[in-house]
Amino acid sequence: MTPHRALAIGAATLIWAISLWFGFLSLSGDRTIALVIIALGLVFSLYALAALSGADDLASTGFRASLSGLGTAIALLIASQVTGVDSFAIAAPVAAAGVGGSTALQPEPDSIGGGVRIGTTVAISLAFVWLFGIDRTVYGLMAPLVSLPGLAVADRVLVRVRGVVAESASD
Repeated sequence: MTPHRALAIGAATLIWAISLWFGFLSLSGDRTIALVIIALGLVFSLYALAALSGADDLASTGFRASLSGLGTAIALLIASQVTGVDSFAIAAPVAAAGVGGSTALQPEPDSIGGGVRIGTTVAISLAFVWLFGIDRTVYGLMAPLVSLPGLAVADRVLVRVRGVVAESASD
């Protein structure tokens, strides 16, 4: 991971964490304000991630990332309302940051890399649904801290796997 990507992930995680924590705190007061705080924090964090990781066209990359992240969150919240399964709503913030971050984090991966990023996001989201059932406070504190760094870990693992495959193919 280059220093620019580390800075980008750190700054975006900080923005996302602060907004998600304030959103969680304001859920007990007014749900609409809480959702607006969370949505704006997601958008700002994804634009920061795109800008600091070196997106060529910040406006379109940030917009696509924000649209995919917010679309994921809205789809999961609608699924929760329609099915009555709270797990969709619990996974929404983690999945939204992961899906949006997959688009925002530069360099953009090929199709396999994109699939690995989304697969990592799904795995992290499932782990946090499980964690919510154990301890809601730990979920609330940790949820914004793992989605974006998880993408960097996924990229690193993919690079290592490709290196190992390339080495064994030449033998």
